[in-house]
Amino acid sequence: MLTTSVDSQVVIRKTPYDLMDRNNSYWVMKVNQMVARPSFPANISFRTFNGPVVYNIDCSTSSNVLYINDEIIFLTSYNWTIGVTYYVMLDEGVLFATRCQNSSTHQTYDFWPVRVVVPSNG
Repeated sequence: MLTTSVDSQVVIRKTPYDLMDRNNSYWVMKVNQMVARPSFPANISFRTFNGPVVYNIDCSTSSNVLYINDEIIFLTSYNWTIGVTYYVMLDEGVLFATRCQNSSTHQTYDFWPVRVVVPSNG
């Protein structure tokens, strides 16, 4: 039996994860291999459960997204609501790698949930 392996990226760390300060604007994804900015539209989106997209970043054009080796760092400017859980989702292409056959997509609610809490300093 012949099997085919598809090389794709795996996100190995996401920051913040689970809980975040309502003033957070700094996000990091560490991936299992080198990634590069895509040359085509590829979005990081934030939504509430079963709700519409409330914030969106196009990684191919935004200056608020940095690709550095095996990390993607991005900045947001959104008024996060305390007590709400947001779900970060990735289009195909966000995790683009030139040596890879497949760019993973993450469009499920369990990939990166973040609940907004009151900042520890008040």
